[in-house]
Amino acid sequence: MMIKIGRSDLAGEGSLRLGAPRPRIHATFRAERLDLTEFIPAPAPAPRGSRLFSRTPLALSALTKFDLAGSVKVAAFKTHGLALEQIDARADLTAGTFKLAPMSANFAGGKLDLALDLITGRTPRVEIDLRGLDIVPAKLPQFAGKGVIERGLTDFQFTLAGTGDSIAELMGNGNGRLLMKVGSALLPNAANTAGTGLLLGTLNGLNPLASKDKSTKLECAVLNFDIHNGLASSEHGLALRTDKLNVLGGGNIDLKTERIDLGAKPKPREGIGVNLAALGDFVRLGGTLSAPTPVTDTAGAATAGIKVGAALATGGLSLLAEGLFDRATSDDDVCAIAAGDELAAQQTRAAPVEKTVLGTAADTTKGAVDSVGRALKGAFRGLFGK
Repeated sequence: MMIKIGRSDLAGEGSLRLGAPRPRIHATFRAERLDLTEFIPAPAPAPRGSRLFSRTPLALSALTKFDLAGSVKVAAFKTHGLALEQIDARADLTAGTFKLAPMSANFAGGKLDLALDLITGRTPRVEIDLRGLDIVPAKLPQFAGKGVIERGLTDFQFTLAGTGDSIAELMGNGNGRLLMKVGSALLPNAANTAGTGLLLGTLNGLNPLASKDKSTKLECAVLNFDIHNGLASSEHGLALRTDKLNVLGGGNIDLKTERIDLGAKPKPREGIGVNLAALGDFVRLGGTLSAPTPVTDTAGAATAGIKVGAALATGGLSLLAEGLFDRATSDDDVCAIAAGDELAAQQTRAAPVEKTVLGTAADTTKGAVDSVGRALKGAFRGLFGK
């Protein structure tokens, strides 16, 4: 089989076996280019402050009608808001259970690996493990031309297991983890970061000097959150290290409501001469995933949610009184602390971090492929914006 439509092409071979409870398809596809923007209209721009995670039901009914074993290789794949290269994936569908493992692709100058298990039924269940290595933020479509960040190689791991009929439901009751590490970068503070997502919203919102300096020289940043029943939380999994400041904090991200409540304590780097009074004792970031907003009332920080889990009821500032943030000196590697490696933080004191080391059968399956694509875009939009 060979098909060419517009700028897209698809070739492959396959077989169909009948006589079982469901037809079983064996197929192998390959393409030099698949450009879905030719066939699917661009979505209307979402209003500022709108929800990131779609409530549209996942199209999964076709997955119960047949079984499938196959592979696909695509040199260049494009849809609205997502561009991948060198896709190499294997998939299996048996009795309504779809497994994509592994899938690898080049993305935004770096590498992606994805494993996905999807169990259909009255309430679908999804398990996802998405990892990125050496992602270049400036090459993301939503950052193009905005001049919001230079360099900043980013590694991340996002795992989630949840149930639901939509991306919003899956995120709202899921369990997993988000770990993101950003290497050295230059952030022009005058750039418009509206719609750029949690990453840049956090880097700017929790840096008290972002409104004073022309640019920020970032040495490293870390977001490290555990996710339990749709609540991403961390006591000290949020860190920024610039040429002037160490910032260490934590808080909550409610994936049901998409509201964020993060706070941190800034400390000037040793020998820099930054005025402590100008920094304040505490910085806080509120708003939503699509529109993070700095919160200026420091009195409200006492209930900011920095103390998470059962200790939340005792008040966020008790965490400061216990010295959790104060254990980071002006020259500790706060990024290693946030990533959970405090021994490394002590051993690599004052060492700049230059780079992170995280390491259908055609029409019939269109709905399932679209659902996987929407899940990927939902994850990327939460991290990097619309």
